[in-house]
Amino acid sequence: MFVATGWGTAWGLTVSGCFGQRRRFLIASLMGMISYGFGWLILQLITPKDSGEGLVAVILVAVCLLTLSLGLRSHHVVYAVFAAFGSAIAYAVLIHFKLAPPIFQFTSQPAWSELYLPLIFLVL
Repeated sequence: MFVATGWGTAWGLTVSGCFGQRRRFLIASLMGMISYGFGWLILQLITPKDSGEGLVAVILVAVCLLTLSLGLRSHHVVYAVFAAFGSAIAYAVLIHFKLAPPIFQFTSQPAWSELYLPLIFLVL
């Protein structure tokens, strides 16, 4: 699910060209899949299963790597850091005020009805 989301996000941002980036579909798509896959790996290895803080780490890694892969014209690292930390801080504030829903908390074999929150999160 994370890898497909990374591919879709990178492909969509490349197609839109809204940041004036180079249109490198293959590189952006592969890096999008790698960045979101690596974020999922961090979510599995570093944080406990019932913790919202793991999503902050996922956002930091995935958004930073995805931004670097888009082929922006200048200041690649600055854009990547601001995008990653801005998104992560927004979600951390939601966690702090207990407004963030427990998105990835389900049984070992989740039913289709348990997947609507993760799907909404990844689509957004």
